[in-house]
Amino acid sequence: MKHLEIDVYEPGDMLATMSKDGKVAVFTISPSGELVSSDNRLFNTDLTYEDPIEALDLTVRTYNVLKRERVNTIGEVAALYDEKGVAGFDAMRNMGEKGRNEIVGHIMRLRGEES
Repeated sequence: MKHLEIDVYEPGDMLATMSKDGKVAVFTISPSGELVSSDNRLFNTDLTYEDPIEALDLTVRTYNVLKRERVNTIGEVAALYDEKGVAGFDAMRNMGEKGRNEIVGHIMRLRGEES
């Protein structure tokens, strides 16, 4: 027989998780019961969602495409990806496969996921 342990959290409670390589994510339980990031730092980097896309050190072409589309912050890049996936970037004029893969790679790395 397997043992199952369940922790119950209330709205406003905070919890954190750490990966094997030391990346930390901190969350708060929202009034609706959802996990909400309570720390805008992106894992073990000093970047936040409010930082400009210049902080990502993108290639010139990818940077110019994002700027032309008025995507100015790391949070806006992540939100576009979360909302539309890679199709959101594919729809941008002059955004090629390399640029799309560059952006998705940055998002995955900043979130501590494999790209």
